[in-house]
Amino acid sequence: MSNEHTFHVITNVPNTTIKANTGFPPKFTELTGMFELLLLKLHRRHKTWRFILEATPYAYNYPETSSSVAYIRVYDHSTGDMLGEIGKNGEQYSITNFRIKRERKRGDSMNSVDLTKTVRLIEKYFYPKNVRESLRDVENTTSSVIHDIRSNASQAAHRSLSALMHDDTIAAFVLPHLDEIVAAVATRSSGTAERIRLIPELMVASTDADMFKNIMSSGKYYTVMIRAEDQYVVVDHANNNSDPVVSTYTAETLPILLRGRVGMLKLTEVSTLIPGVGVRTGIHTFFIPKEV
Repeated sequence: MSNEHTFHVITNVPNTTIKANTGFPPKFTELTGMFELLLLKLHRRHKTWRFILEATPYAYNYPETSSSVAYIRVYDHSTGDMLGEIGKNGEQYSITNFRIKRERKRGDSMNSVDLTKTVRLIEKYFYPKNVRESLRDVENTTSSVIHDIRSNASQAAHRSLSALMHDDTIAAFVLPHLDEIVAAVATRSSGTAERIRLIPELMVASTDADMFKNIMSSGKYYTVMIRAEDQYVVVDHANNNSDPVVSTYTAETLPILLRGRVGMLKLTEVSTLIPGVGVRTGIHTFFIPKEV
């Protein structure tokens, strides 16, 4: 049985697809009928919204009991944001997203059997993230990326250094003779020789990662987020001495220091650290140290 997914267009509800396990042909009418009135009303009012029905094979075979295994994910096509999820249990709709979870003290969803009220709740909470909400996500991602870079660099350096540990041999004694050691070891194990050869490079990478982690802890950096084709949101973390300062620029007004570094990081993959420049922490987000 295949675990791959495929997407099928549901014709009776515009802008709606079903994410289906290829081993189980979906029963479109039964599954979409649970949500059809709600989705048609939302589609008329929000032309940029897209709806994806997530379902499991159990839902295809037993649609009348599929409330726990079928739900709608709502996206805003114009921004790419996932706005929230809609479920249904009998006649009761259940809606949730990060705003609702943050607001509620008990449970993580809002429920209603009234279609009009459900639409009103969805429109109250389902909208693209504002700058502050997006920045919160960016900061969480940035912290995770910097941590991972530092952890990976440190582990790589230690793995290579461990190849040197034999009796009383220590890295400080071995490094000056690295080329000779690599040549000697290569005759017996090319893999070990390669790990030893990379030690200086990996130790530098580990040191750089440690430095960037310390910079982040000190608040001596900028976060740059590209919100639109020509809109750059810059957060100055003010050395952690005060609240971050948020400024918005165009490509032309972006400070030269940031413009040059962001331009270099745009050419790299996500999670790439360039010493003296910064880190690309996401497709449209960048970590730029003030001093390196």
